[in-house]
Amino acid sequence: MATLSLLASAALHVNAATSSQTDSIAMTDSHHQYYTENETTAPAEYDSPAENNPAIDNQSEIWKYNKRTKLGFIFSTLDRKSRLGGEITSKWGIDFQQEFNIFLHRRPIAGFLRFGLDIAVEFDYINYGGNLFNGLNFGSHDDGEVPELGHHYLTAGLAVGPTATFAPFFGSSNRNLAALRFRPYFHVTPSYASYLVSEDGDTEMHNAFALWCAAGLEIQWKRLVFGVGWKGSTAKYKGLMDSLMDKWDEDYESDHERYKFDNNMIILSIGVGF
Repeated sequence: MATLSLLASAALHVNAATSSQTDSIAMTDSHHQYYTENETTAPAEYDSPAENNPAIDNQSEIWKYNKRTKLGFIFSTLDRKSRLGGEITSKWGIDFQQEFNIFLHRRPIAGFLRFGLDIAVEFDYINYGGNLFNGLNFGSHDDGEVPELGHHYLTAGLAVGPTATFAPFFGSSNRNLAALRFRPYFHVTPSYASYLVSEDGDTEMHNAFALWCAAGLEIQWKRLVFGVGWKGSTAKYKGLMDSLMDKWDEDYESDHERYKFDNNMIILSIGVGF
């Protein structure tokens, strides 16, 4: 009898263990199925964080179009220093720039700031009075008469300098607002410069090497670029003082010295990025 009792007790323990193991496996399968179903039916926003995080999604769009072609209107003054006094003020002027911006680091600082280097080719024409196209109208002049073109200024150079680009709305869900960038810059522009004077039958070009400094701010929205800037230089134009003084004082005698002239420009520009 004792033997039968022990065998019955052992059988009950085996059945209980088997049942517990079966329940555990079933529970594990149930949990696995639950999580699998939840992963399958999870909301789409968790599948691709970049699609629902504006700060990540906008990055590729914000930093495009770093080559720029700009056309600007120039307000300029040529300071003749104390010897003649006062300034010559421009009638109008045109600025043309072809710029390329190189970023110095791949990832924006805090998502919205990148430092870079600007390289630009610049051409400026300024009209200080007179018509440069008079020289093309030969029929209106007597034989041997030199047309009077007036006073004109030309300069061409290569600009290099640092820039910082800000995208303060980079995290906005509005893509149009996120694409707005602000770019302050500083340029140094070694240039060839020439002041053309054509009066009283004489036409002269007074050349100089001009080292310009420039600073300004550009606002870019996608491809569209707006800018305002200052540009200035001090240069010695060969024979320019003699030419101006001779027109002003008939008894003037040249001392063959080169005198410094300050040229300052304010440039309002519009352009396109690509």
